[in-house]
Amino acid sequence: MKKLIKPFLTIFILISLIACNNTLNKVKGKTYANEQSASIVAFKGKIAYLMMGGMEIGEVELAAKYKNKLVYVKENIDYYYVFILEGNTLYGRYMPLYQIGYIGGIKNIEIDDSFIPLKLVK
Repeated sequence: MKKLIKPFLTIFILISLIACNNTLNKVKGKTYANEQSASIVAFKGKIAYLMMGGMEIGEVELAAKYKNKLVYVKENIDYYYVFILEGNTLYGRYMPLYQIGYIGGIKNIEIDDSFIPLKLVK
C-alpha cells in the first residue's frame, strides 16, 4: 500500500503544478487596462470582455493558447485578439488571421511596438 501512495502523490503534485502555471488561470477574474490607449480587458475564463483603442469589441471567446499567449476571437470579425502575459503586464493587439499564419502561428508571435501594454487593475 505504501508503494502506491508515493506515485499517486507525485502525479497529483505534477498535475497541480501544471494547472497553477496555466496562463488562462493566471488571468481568470482579472482586469487589465491602459488609460492612454483607452484599452481594457476583463477575463472571465474562456470569455473576455474587450475594448481596444477606445472601440468596444465586446465579448470575445478563447480560440487558442500557447505558453504565456492567449488568442481570442469574436464571431463575424476577421481579426484575432492576441495577448501575451509577462508578470503583471499583459500585452495585447489585434491581428488578421493571415498575419498569424504568415509568421508561423501563435508560437512565433513576439512582443513588439504594435502591442499595447495593459497593467493589472484588479
